[in-house]
Parts: sequence; structure tokens; C-alpha cells
Amino acid sequence: GDADLPRQARPIDVQPARVVAVGVLPVGLGTPERVAGHAQELLSEARHVATVAPLRLAIDIDSTLHPYWDQLAAVAKRRFGVELPYDQQVVWEIERLKPEQLKVCVEETHAAELVLAAKPYPGAVEAVRHWHDQGHFIHITSHRAVHTHEHTGQWLRQIGLPFDELYCSYDKVARCTEIGIDVLIDDSPVNLANAIDHGIRAATIIHPWNVELVETEDVIAAKDWADLARELEPVLA
Repeated sequence: GDADLPRQARPIDVQPARVVAVGVLPVGLGTPERVAGHAQELLSEARHVATVAPLRLAIDIDSTLHPYWDQLAAVAKRRFGVELPYDQQVVWEIERLKPEQLKVCVEETHAAELVLAAKPYPGAVEAVRHWHDQGHFIHITSHRAVHTHEHTGQWLRQIGLPFDELYCSYDKVARCTEIGIDVLIDDSPVNLANAIDHGIRAATIIHPWNVELVETEDVIAAKDWADLARELEPVLA
């Protein structure tokens, strides 16, 4: 899930697994090791050039790759004594918290300590790794402040989730449109509806706050990552 916060500059992190022209930052080729006159680097570059991604996937983090609501609810309870029952959060807006309280909670949950402590949903890493191995471009996108970019990337590498680009900012669908994303996997009904309006296929893990959209719009939806991967098979084939 992505809380609505002020727009920030747009940091980019590109894994050295593949080179993709996005027109934002130059991308280095090769690996840190230097073997016999850069032979290893040249081999790596050749692999990059030969790789073609059949589809471009954008994947959200909070409440998509890991159960973010548990962290947010725990912080809200500790900081402000406010209960956030998951089953009762049937709309996107978090009305039990004042805007300034929500801002504090989001900032704490996006700090390095909690980001690095997050555990991915079962099957999430395996599904994304399979898609990456198939050659699909993996764009990880999250509504997070610029300063969270480094430890967000660290978390992705820590859990073993491969990606081609990491994007932390507040214009998610605009960026998806800019780089030609085909499928957006996100929990936010706002982002999913916006993606549909821009011709991007929408997919989600079902949560109370996105059920209504799932029932009324053309959204690929599943209760967990195993089912979501199966539902997406025809799209990614």
C-alpha cells in the first residue's frame, strides 16, 4: 500500500543483471570483478544486449510483496493508541488516523529498521524470480521518500528478489506509463484504477480495501501469491 504523501524527486536503482534504457540515469555494465583484460565484463555486456524482456512488470512493495498493514497497525497502536483492524479497512483512506498521525506512522514503517525486518509473503519472491528468469523486466515501485531508496534496495537484495529497476517516488503510474509497463501489481485501488485508465493491465493481492474495485473492474486478483502467479500465467505466456 502507498500512503499519499508530497511528491519527491525520483531515485532510480538499476540492478546489474540487465541494462534497460529508461532515459533517467546512465547504467553501468559489467561486474565488479575484472578478469583477464575485462573479458568477464564483456561477456556480461553481451548477455545484456542479447536479453529481451517479453513484458514489463511493475510491482508494488507494501501490502503486495509483504504484509505492510501489520507494521502500520503496530506503529499506530504504539504511537497513538489507535487500533487499525485489518478486516475493517474496507476503504483506501485510513480514517482512524489524523493526517499528521498517518504521516508519522508511514515515516516510521519506511525507516530502515522496519523495512529490513519485513518478511515477504509466501511465494512472492519465487514468483518474481521465475518471471525474471523468463526474461520479463521487473520494475519495483513504491510510494516512499527519496531517503528510503537505499535500504529499500537492500531489503530486496536481502530477500533475494531480482529486479531491473527500483523506483521510490509519488508518481507511480506516470512512471509506469513513461517506461512502457504492461502489468502493474499493486494493492491500492487508486493506483489500479489509474493504471487501467492508462491501458496498463492491473493485478493485485486481494485486501479489504480493494475488494470493491476487484468486483467492478477488470483486475486480475488472487488471495495469495501462488494463486496470483497462476492467474497471471496466460498474460505472461
